[in-house]
Amino acid sequence: MHRFLCLLVSVLLAGAASADFRRYSFDTDDHYLVDASRHGPWSALMEQHAQDQQVLDACIADKKQCPGYLRGVHRIVRGGRDLSERQQLSLVNQFINRRHAIRQNERRPWGDDGWKSMTTFLKEGGDCEDFAIAKYFLLRALGFESDDLRVVVLWDRKARAYHAVLAVNTEPRAVLLELDNSMRTGVAQRDYRFLYSINEHGVWDHMLHAGLERLPRR
Repeated sequence: MHRFLCLLVSVLLAGAASADFRRYSFDTDDHYLVDASRHGPWSALMEQHAQDQQVLDACIADKKQCPGYLRGVHRIVRGGRDLSERQQLSLVNQFINRRHAIRQNERRPWGDDGWKSMTTFLKEGGDCEDFAIAKYFLLRALGFESDDLRVVVLWDRKARAYHAVLAVNTEPRAVLLELDNSMRTGVAQRDYRFLYSINEHGVWDHMLHAGLERLPRR
């Protein structure tokens, strides 16, 4: 996905620690790299989401105002507000995963086709990062705080492919919302090497701290 991240990667190659992260953690202040506004694709995504917000808000308030592709969002938000946190996560994960077949960009960790807002994704489908982004914004509509959500780009060692998931900060540990409807925690993430993550506030670099001196290759 983009020149900024190429620059980011080149900066991160300068050194490495020996630790290998087996579970994603939000308690990684030392991994913070830069404000999210410095990430071009994310900034463009947020601008698009802001343009979509009026239609989205009207739809959530009144199902008669919903375009066809947003009717499910109305049901999820209005019907999911009284559910437990775990039930909300499962509901959002399964709803987004059902929407469209995935188009993978396995050879490139950042892709080159931009990132889609939730409303665009619900009309067109997208890559794994677009699934994660749609879950991010749907959970935000349900009331989740941005500080508890991050889109995580990673290297799947078993599949030998780049992948993206949504991480949610829950107790006692973060969960990853996967494309197979699972919600992974702890040792279940042993096949992953986290590269970087992002939300509305910042970009976190996990490469340096995981001992990754260069991007994995297929």
